[in-house]
Amino acid sequence: MRGEREHILSRFDDDLNGLRDLALKMGEVVAVLVEKAGQALVQTDAGLARQILHQAKRVNEFDMEAQEEGVRILATHNPVARDLRLVLCLGRSVVDLEHIA
Repeated sequence: MRGEREHILSRFDDDLNGLRDLALKMGEVVAVLVEKAGQALVQTDAGLARQILHQAKRVNEFDMEAQEEGVRILATHNPVARDLRLVLCLGRSVVDLEHIA
């Protein structure tokens, strides 16, 4: 991980960083959608609400991509201890973000 110890296999580090980056991008998209949803609600803007629903599909794509990547990491690298906890926490985080969106 960036700033932390690196693994012998740089591919493992790249995969973990990729999953983490994907979760962060997803979080940024969700934060924007929540802000826009608040605006749509306050302004009773049905057009903006429709745009938000359309953009929420991208969050579903992030969720599916992150879940697949997490499973791939578990299957190919067989992480343990801290790395396993990271993969599981990121998986749970993307599920929560998808529910928020």
